[in-house]
Amino acid sequence: MLIVIDHQQQGVSYWRSTTGQVVDPLVINKWPERLNVVTNKVPTVIAFAETKVTWGFEINQFARDDLRTQVEEHFKLLLDHELLNQVNSSQTILVTTDRVQGWFETFLNKLYDWTCKQLEALMETKLEEMTVEYIFSVPAAWKEGTVDDYLRIIKQAGFGSVTGRHTASIGLNEAEAAAVETAIHPNLNANGNLNTKGYKV
Repeated sequence: MLIVIDHQQQGVSYWRSTTGQVVDPLVINKWPERLNVVTNKVPTVIAFAETKVTWGFEINQFARDDLRTQVEEHFKLLLDHELLNQVNSSQTILVTTDRVQGWFETFLNKLYDWTCKQLEALMETKLEEMTVEYIFSVPAAWKEGTVDDYLRIIKQAGFGSVTGRHTASIGLNEAEAAAVETAIHPNLNANGNLNTKGYKV
């Protein structure tokens, strides 16, 4: 199975072939608090309230207005060290690299758990019993060091953690991922099926 995660808006597409043939890709379009709505991407946002961590669509306006809840978003942009330095130069409370990476690892761990849950329900088999390749996209402007940090965070979050069966890698930049999405999005139906016959991965 090939699973592609789009960095730009955290969309998850997947391909599965039992015959060696390339098959039409599908997308995960059910998310916590959006089970009855077809939504192909999940917001990159997390919230911390005492010992509870919520993410994506679980975070509503009530949570955002609750002073006891720490809501973090837009943090994936701050993985870029240069951008983080620019942001810190204009504010009094500094955000450290460790904090940004910790927020993103927490979010990706939630994404990993949900992806596994959804795919195992669809496939009716444990993902750990399958050969899985996770491919992530990154912004074209990211430097090698930032890409290396991102890949480390990806793996710490659980992607590629099944030794011998699962791998995780950086395979696309955002421009390439956007080109793929542009090619397949016009044929996306309400069930999340993508008609991409002739498209090879």
